[in-house]
Amino acid sequence: MKLTGTIKMWEKKKGFGFIGNGARKDIFVEGWDVLDSSNLRPGTKVEFEIEASPKGLRARKVSVIRSNNNNNHRQSSPPKFYGPMG
Repeated sequence: MKLTGTIKMWEKKKGFGFIGNGARKDIFVEGWDVLDSSNLRPGTKVEFEIEASPKGLRARKVSVIRSNNNNNHRQSSPPKFYGPMG
């Protein structure tokens, strides 16, 4: 199951950070679990899976949520059919 959250802290040189997930505890994420870590900075919205580790929850398969993709998806949707009465 995919979850969403926001990058709360990212240490580019060290290659790790934390994802804020609402009122729950922050989730640890390592650089190699991110598809494109060059775009990560605090406030970046991400989608991810979680896994239990000895130190707590850890994010896996992290990808940046791009707002442009949502707009393109809406534009490519087929028009609604309202029937002969409009």
